[in-house]
Amino acid sequence: MRFARWLVGILAAVGTLGGQELTKLTPELAGQVVGREATVCGTVVGFGCRPGEDTTVVFRTPVGAPWFDVAIAAADRGLFETPLESHYFGQHVCATGTVMTAPRGYRIRASAPGQLRIDGARQTEAAAAVAGVYWACDGSVQLPRIVKEVKPAYTAQAMRAGVQGSVELQGIVDTDGSVRHAEVIRSLDPGLDEQALKAVRQWQFQPGTRDGVAVPVAVSIELTFTLGKKR
Repeated sequence: MRFARWLVGILAAVGTLGGQELTKLTPELAGQVVGREATVCGTVVGFGCRPGEDTTVVFRTPVGAPWFDVAIAAADRGLFETPLESHYFGQHVCATGTVMTAPRGYRIRASAPGQLRIDGARQTEAAAAVAGVYWACDGSVQLPRIVKEVKPAYTAQAMRAGVQGSVELQGIVDTDGSVRHAEVIRSLDPGLDEQALKAVRQWQFQPGTRDGVAVPVAVSIELTFTLGKKR
């Protein structure tokens, strides 16, 4: 009987990870199931795309946690809900597939709609923010060009701690060239994240256009914080 109870305990440990079923994980736990099929669920906070290349659907992760995204090949975009970005942005989404390593964290590659599904009700505020917005994946859009850049400040606390690296943000360049709905999609440090947001909100662009008419366009921005060498 003791052996039976011990065996049940082992099975329970294999079936869970930190109290969560291995088949349904948060993005920060994805690295613990690399090479295995799993379902990873989280809030979609951004996208990465260039015409003709993979679309990456970016999931929110805690400060300091590895990046997690879902990659969809350009040839497979048409299989998913369109426009893909407006459909999934701000939603709590579950992606199912084999978890693999990626340059900045972990990834699931999706080639069928059933691998990427909305889990819960639409977040109205986030959905409203991207209504009528165009994305970099749209080949008919001329992307915005920056005309005024404000550099972020280094916080004293981050300098003392020697924090270096990049903050990645996503925002919407409006038809007047201003930036709205800016949000951190890859965190570095709470203080530096806030400084990055403060700076980007002051940037000015030549707005993006479609058929010669100014349109709001979602943009991804990466700001790098580097400490100079001590003399």
